[in-house]
Amino acid sequence: MIGGRTMHTSNEDRATGYLSAQTAKPRQDTQSHWLEKLIQVLAALFLAACLVMALATLPHRMGYGMGGQYAIMVYLPSLMFAVGGLLQWAILMAVAYILQYLRKIERNTAPAEAI
Repeated sequence: MIGGRTMHTSNEDRATGYLSAQTAKPRQDTQSHWLEKLIQVLAALFLAACLVMALATLPHRMGYGMGGQYAIMVYLPSLMFAVGGLLQWAILMAVAYILQYLRKIERNTAPAEAI
């Protein structure tokens, strides 16, 4: 209502691509894209592989008289595998999340389709 008058518009006045009684947004798919699933599976595999390698390089027994700086150096490969696996997992999951976010943006900004 503008200035006490009601505005009347018809569907012909509408720009194409906007929602009206004769158009609808594309339906939302709830399934994730195959690339997102692949990246998530790779992230889980890298995490598992790096944790297995971290456990494999973990020293089981320290020899008599081993201490100080050498003791820290013995645990270093194990820590590197564990931290590397966590970083790879975090980066790959972030990439999968970004792909999912971009797909939602693309779906929400898609032009309306005629019914």
